Order: sequence, then structure tokens, then C-alpha cells
Amino acid sequence: MIRHSKIFLLALAISAFVRAEDASAPSSAPSENASATQSAGPKKPLRQQLVEKLTKRDGNPAQIVIFNAVESETTQLGVEISKAIEVALNSYGTLKIRREEYALPALTMEEMRFAMARYNADVLITPVIKPNAVDVFLFDKRTPYNLYAHSEVVDTMVKNADSYAVAQGITRLLVRRILYRYLNDQFFELPREESLPILQSEIPQWIASPESLALVNRELTSRFYLNASLGAALSMGASQQLWNSNLIGLQLGVRLWDKWFFEAQYASFSYNAFVGSLRYTFVNKDSPVRINVGLGFGTVTRDMVWNLDQTIGLGRFSTFIVPSAAVLFPVGEVYLKLEAQWFVTPGLDKHIWMLQPGVQVHF
Repeated sequence: MIRHSKIFLLALAISAFVRAEDASAPSSAPSENASATQSAGPKKPLRQQLVEKLTKRDGNPAQIVIFNAVESETTQLGVEISKAIEVALNSYGTLKIRREEYALPALTMEEMRFAMARYNADVLITPVIKPNAVDVFLFDKRTPYNLYAHSEVVDTMVKNADSYAVAQGITRLLVRRILYRYLNDQFFELPREESLPILQSEIPQWIASPESLALVNRELTSRFYLNASLGAALSMGASQQLWNSNLIGLQLGVRLWDKWFFEAQYASFSYNAFVGSLRYTFVNKDSPVRINVGLGFGTVTRDMVWNLDQTIGLGRFSTFIVPSAAVLFPVGEVYLKLEAQWFVTPGLDKHIWMLQPGVQVHF
């Protein structure tokens, strides 16, 4: 609360200083400075300077966000002023501007930075309307300790004149002068208070040890993985009779490139299945869950099985196309895995459906 009040008082002091400065030289200061700089040598047009300053290092335009004015109940120009600022800024060229129906609850740097993060702004413009003056503050997050401010005295116009006409008349001058300060780096430097350390003690050595980093990055750096699963299989042959059986499966995968893997699988149920497939893992940085999909070819035989199919079945040997999908969730150093597979012959006359919950380990 103390820090908020300090910054609020700083904003008030800036506003008072700017008005005092403008009162001493209401219109001549900008022209004198401009003539002095022009006499030093040729300069780029002001619009080009503004566009260049509002371009980020990656070449994309900075996002300018305009808020409704901070005002009291006696003045109701907040929306009109922000609309007029948007119109005035658009007249300076192709800028990336967005107006939000939001007014800062308090004139503090914490509120400004919070609002910039909330509305994804690079440059923030917020006006402040008082009974006898209109202030405008410009904050660019690329220079986090610089605040640009300008104030215009309007006497009783805000109370008595038409709101639209007042907003248009005040805003043209406000925008022209705040942009002049912005282009010429006429800013107020904000205090840089020391912050307390986040941790009062040293970071334990094991957190930053090579062993712990290798453990955290095992999935990204490992070349192989091994799956062990228990599940169930449902088969259907040309006779259209269904047969279900328990299932034991093993899968070994090798990384080919990035998130691409080749996987060899053996599954034992009422048949022995051997599958080779190409698999890809989808990763979302915001979620620990992994989605793995694959497509392969398999051979199924009924020789040397431990639970014989009592129907006419699939025959002694069959060849299948095998699409599959799996969901993986990390638990400690392993992944819990739930995989579904569909074995289908090219003639679509034989099918096997498998559901295999299991565990996956990277190494």
C-alpha cells in the first residue's frame, strides 16, 4: 500500500509539473526544439519516426492499447476521450491500435503493468480527467522505468460544453504533445526500489545437479522406450463370431527424429501378434498429457498360444493394417499409458480390437 501511494503521488507530481511547464511555454517549446533539431541536420518525417519507434525488434508493430479515462463522477468524458485518442492516433499512419472498455482502478504502476499483461499490450495509453485538466499517460513496456505524461488545462469546458466537441478539441492537442515527448524521449524516470529475495536460503545443490537435470529431461534426451501392458483383445473372423481374451503385451520404441518413433510390438492373447509401426507423439507445453498415434503392419498367428480361439477364428496366419492411438500421463519417472489398437485386413473381413493399459519407461 505504501509503494502504491508513492507511485500515485509521483503521478500527481508529474501531472502538476507538466502543467507548470506547459503554462510557462504553452506552444513555443515544441516548435523551438523542433527548429533546433532541424538546424542540426535532416531528419526523417515524424510519422516515419513514430512507426519505427512503434516497431518491435522482430519487425512486428507494437500493440497499442487505449483505456477509458480515469475520472470522477462529475466528469463523464472517459469513453469519448479514449475514442478521440484512437481516431487521432490512426491519423499518424498504419499503427496497431486497440481500444478496451476498461479504466484503471488506481493510477499506479502495478495496475498499469497488470493491465498490460491482461490485455497483451506493448504500449499503454490512459487518460485522466479532472475538473480543470486532462492528463494523458503513455507507458511502453520495452522501457519499463520510463513514463511519458502530458497535461492540458481546460478550465470549465469539461463541465459546460458538449462532450463530443470537448473530447475532439482536447485530444488533438494531447496526442500531438504526448507523441512529441515520446519521440524525443522526454520521460519521467520511475523509482527503482530494491525487491526482497524470493528465497531466503540457498537453492539446494541437488536441484541444479546434472543428475536432476538428466532426470527432468529424460523424455527429451532418451532414445528408447519400453512399454509393458495388460489388457483385453476382441477378435472377429470371416464367420462374424466374436472371441475375447486376456492380453499381455510388450513394445519397444526407438527415436528416429524429434517426436517420431519406430515401434516393435509383441502381444500374446488367443493369437500371437507381431507389429511394426511408425508413431508420432503430440506434446502440449501447457499440459503434462501426451497423445501418441501410430500406423503399422502386423502378422497374427495362432501357433503356440495359451488361450485358443474356440470359434472358426482368423486362421493360422493373417496380415493386418494396424492404426492405433494412446494417451500417456507422467507419474514420477514413468508414464501411465492407455492404448487402443485396431487390426484390420485389407479385405475388411477380419478384425482385432485391443485395449492395453500399461506403463512406459524412457531410457
